[in-house]
Formats: sequence, C-alpha cells, structure tokens
Amino acid sequence: MCISFDKAALQYKDRIFSWLDKPYVQAFWDNSDLYRVDLDVFMNGRKIPSPYFDGIFDYWVGTKNEEPFCLMMSNQVLPNDDVPDLWKTHLSRTGNTVSLDFMIGEEAFLGKGYAPVAINAFITFYLSNIDAKTDLFLIDPDKDNKKALRAYENAGFVKAGAFLAMTQAYKGQETILMIKNVSERENCNLSKSSGDEHLSPFAQGFDAPRAIRLRAYRDARAPALVDEAPL
Repeated sequence: MCISFDKAALQYKDRIFSWLDKPYVQAFWDNSDLYRVDLDVFMNGRKIPSPYFDGIFDYWVGTKNEEPFCLMMSNQVLPNDDVPDLWKTHLSRTGNTVSLDFMIGEEAFLGKGYAPVAINAFITFYLSNIDAKTDLFLIDPDKDNKKALRAYENAGFVKAGAFLAMTQAYKGQETILMIKNVSERENCNLSKSSGDEHLSPFAQGFDAPRAIRLRAYRDARAPALVDEAPL
C-alpha cells in the first residue's frame, strides 16, 4: 500500500471542500464558514491572519497511489498553552507533543482499513520531514465516534481519559483524549522506514512547526471521522 502526504495546497482545494459537504464528514467534523476560511488562508500560504483559532493548524492531504483521499490536521502543543488539565498531564517531558485530527473524505476509501495505516504513515512522514523531536501524538475523538475510537486504537493510540468540550459547536460533548508515545528507537525506525508507506518529498516552502497559541481551542477540538475497519 502506497500512502503519501503533502501540504494541503490550492490544487486540492475543490476536492477538500467537496469532502466537507459529505454527510459522513459533517457528522464529526467542523464545517463552519470560519473553518473553510482557515483552510483557504493556509492553502494561500497564511499571508493574512485567520479568524479560526488564530491560524494554529497545518493541513495535509493524504494520497494512495496518487489519489487524494484523506485530510490530516496537525499542531504542536506547548506546555504553556491553554489546554485542559488532562492534556497538560500527558504532554511529553522528553520531546515535543503534536495534536492530530484525521478524516477520510473519499467515500470509496471508507470501510477498507485505510485509516490506521494512513495515520501511521503520517506519523512517519512527520518525524522524517517536520520534527524528529516529536515523541508524543494526541488525538481526541468524540466519545460517540466509535469508528474513530476503533481506528485510533488500531493505529496504536491508547485512551488517556475524557473531558467535556466547552466551546464552539461541540460544547458539552464528552471527548476522549488518546495518546501515542513514540520512543527514540521507534522514532528512528519510523524515520528510516522503507516499508509500504511511501514518504512523499517534503512540501517546498513549508516552515517547521511554529510555537503557536492554542488558547481555548483545545476544549473545542473537532472530533475526527475515520474508517471503522480494523487493520
């Protein structure tokens, strides 16, 4: 299986926006106008401020055999960020911590077990091309998103606890924090991986993760919609 990731660029805009119109995506993914504005600002190089959580996200498109099918969001979490206490308890003390959100947009790719493979392919890509010092990844699906929970567990994430979203569209919804530790040895192996997950060349012009502000965002994380099939 050949899965690669590249920075979400204007060439993907129409496809990504078509994914956002899908009912199975809208069930567990932010589809607000501000979110779409942030995507557009990112794809245009973040030359202007974003109205969506101060533009803290990086967006990535995953392809299988050159066919775009999924979207990944990533963001480095810093110790002084305004995050729930549960998050602070589980931040890495030996390296960097990165939060993720993931969704499969192409319906033809649902139910085939691609989600866990794609997530781990992205982790490999991230460690090899963005930040090798990252040793912990976080993700937080809605407690009712059973497909996401199953897929993330298959990708090696473990449940760390639950918290209530306090703001935005998901206010009051119980959210599950899941974590995946990547040891130094695993990091090295992932970075040197030559297996099925093909690492695309690093998108030119992309800056390494920024030390950015999260503010109240973490209480409003958009739970991800993912493929339910196990590996």
